[in-house]
Amino acid sequence: MRVGKIMIREPVTVPPETTVLEAIKIMQELNIRHLPVVRAGQFAGWLSARDLYGVMLAAMLEEITVGEIMNPEPLTVSPDTGLQEAAHLMKRHKIGGVPVLVGRKLVGVLTVIDLLSAFLYMLEALTSSSRLDLALPDEAAYEEACRLIREAGGEIINVGLGAPQPNGERIYAFRLAKTDLAPIVAALKAHGLRVVELVE
Repeated sequence: MRVGKIMIREPVTVPPETTVLEAIKIMQELNIRHLPVVRAGQFAGWLSARDLYGVMLAAMLEEITVGEIMNPEPLTVSPDTGLQEAAHLMKRHKIGGVPVLVGRKLVGVLTVIDLLSAFLYMLEALTSSSRLDLALPDEAAYEEACRLIREAGGEIINVGLGAPQPNGERIYAFRLAKTDLAPIVAALKAHGLRVVELVE
């Protein structure tokens, strides 16, 4: 899964001229910890709750602007970044969110909460699904297997592809929505397709 699938689209943004006091109010009202800073449609910087800590005691919060304390070159990801890569990046740098950019255009925001939600969804999918491993010789056999699985009532969630075997076959790991695999296995075997393993 890619960042673009789970990022927050059209996030709340502020211009660099926004005062720190205004930014604090926005973050408190929306219960968010990050604000992208945008100037003339282009990404200009990243403001996090951590950036605010150093100026919270300043006497003139109304005069300090976001542009003065934002991070103009934060770590960023693109919509095509893998979730695992994004999670490692955020863990390594101990940050709670990143802007999602295409060039210098802000297209979204990704937070730790978004990642946790996605990983929980995937874990739940794994525990409420069935797995069917097939040894298939070629692409035509794969297409036939997909057709037979669907015709027998199976709903394919995703398919993992293993390394080529010495005999030229490859193991295709079909993840299906939880179902009775017996009729599916029977249909596959009736058409000469080899079932290696199944987990209901």
